[in-house]
Amino acid sequence: MPHLTDFRFSAQSLQDYVECPRRFLLRYIQKLDWPAEQSNPYLAFEQYRYKGELFHICVDQYFHNIDPVLIEQQIHNDDLRTWWQHFLEFIQEQNFLHTVSEILFQASLGDHLLIAKFDLLAVTADHNVIIFDWKTIAGDRKPTHHILVEKMQTLIYPYILCRAGLSVNGEQLAHPTNVTLQYWFPQYPHEPEPFKYSSVQMQQDQTQLRGLMEEIEIKTMGDFLMTEDEKRCRFCVYRSYCGRGDVAGNVLNEDQETALNLDLDNLDLNFENIEEIVY
Repeated sequence: MPHLTDFRFSAQSLQDYVECPRRFLLRYIQKLDWPAEQSNPYLAFEQYRYKGELFHICVDQYFHNIDPVLIEQQIHNDDLRTWWQHFLEFIQEQNFLHTVSEILFQASLGDHLLIAKFDLLAVTADHNVIIFDWKTIAGDRKPTHHILVEKMQTLIYPYILCRAGLSVNGEQLAHPTNVTLQYWFPQYPHEPEPFKYSSVQMQQDQTQLRGLMEEIEIKTMGDFLMTEDEKRCRFCVYRSYCGRGDVAGNVLNEDQETALNLDLDNLDLNFENIEEIVY
């Protein structure tokens, strides 16, 4: 794999690869600038993304013991204020023994490194561990379970946690049978999507991850082919490089499976520029 010395794979980079190897090449190997907007209407899309970023900041402040009243005083958007109220109602019903917000974990797999940033890790009274991922979405449709189960994030997050380990008060907790990944949607606070982990699933995930990384490693530049699913190109910032059109798709009107492949919380997250934290 050319020009990726010490590259740290993430859910986003591997999602890019499985959706379109050419996108992986352009973004992570050639590191090209983005020549096109990602979604149309651009302003509405950016507003959704900005509100999602602000929501994550507010929640992180909450878990750093900032007064929720003071946090709400910073909020000047009706949608964001509603999401914040939904979060407060949700979190006040929980009884966690321990929480840590916005934390990076790294794990090795063979000669490769995997990295993930968790929105929240929570230890329950029965010593189970929940990885929470706050999902803000554009439009009025929540991702279905069958879409989320196919996301690389669903595979990678619990795997990295179990490989890296998690100890609270000296007790090792991150055994696969103790781990759940839960997507929580501030627009749909009563419709979370949990994914319970297991030792069998972890072994399957390790095999799949190892295979993907080894496949990427042996490819030549010409082997990173464009996706055959041209619907994906409507939301790809590199589409003009591939002759796949100049006009962005409308994330607010697109069919569910295509539009919801856009993760508004992680679109620009570049783990190669994040300071390394090893567990």
